[in-house]
Amino acid sequence: MKKALLISTSIILAFIFIFLIWSINPLKPLSEVENYLKSSEKVEIEYIGKDIFFKPKTNSNIGIIFYPGGHVDYRAYAPLGFYLAKNNINFVLLKMPLNLAFFRTNGAKSIIDKYGNIKWYVAGHSLGGIAAIEFAKKNNVEGVILLASYPAKDISNLELKILAITASNDGLVTQEKFKSKIKLFPKNTVFYEIDGGNHSQFGFYPLQKGDNEATIDRYKQLSTIVNKILEFINENSSSN
Repeated sequence: MKKALLISTSIILAFIFIFLIWSINPLKPLSEVENYLKSSEKVEIEYIGKDIFFKPKTNSNIGIIFYPGGHVDYRAYAPLGFYLAKNNINFVLLKMPLNLAFFRTNGAKSIIDKYGNIKWYVAGHSLGGIAAIEFAKKNNVEGVILLASYPAKDISNLELKILAITASNDGLVTQEKFKSKIKLFPKNTVFYEIDGGNHSQFGFYPLQKGDNEATIDRYKQLSTIVNKILEFINENSSSN
């Protein structure tokens, strides 16, 4: 009995050790990301603890709080934050414990409490999108922006305004998989597919295991994402 317990305990400890080693070694951002972590004429970079605030230097009352994808260094989404801030959108990039958004699903709350004068959206890539939805289900936000993501459970009865962007060459959130999840979304969800994009190019990090090669470059994909987000926010603002 003692021997069996010892073996079981050893297996559990080994699993925890392997998980911790894996989680603290996420997919690293590409070298050019450093260029987007510096303030410029139009964007001011601030740190709220370890969260990164991309703040437009012009007055703006619209913002996005972003949950990064699972096992991805959150700085890989700095280009997205930088370009949205250049377009007058406040953008806060959340740092996740062990690089997994599930460990900080409520992360947006402290930002909303601190900057209550800003109308906040929550957004996320892949697993980060699921975390963003979980936050939006329990808190008042302007809307949800999903990048290669979908609800974990049926939220079709909720009054959430959602933009869901996918990519045709995504090897992880494939179009077949995504189509099977459409019934989980609210009926007024805005869907958009990036032709030639893939899963990894929603951020700036190397090709993820299981993903397909993109047939457009990452800056083209980034530009499309930014434009579609701006369209969604502008349409949402005009309808309010």
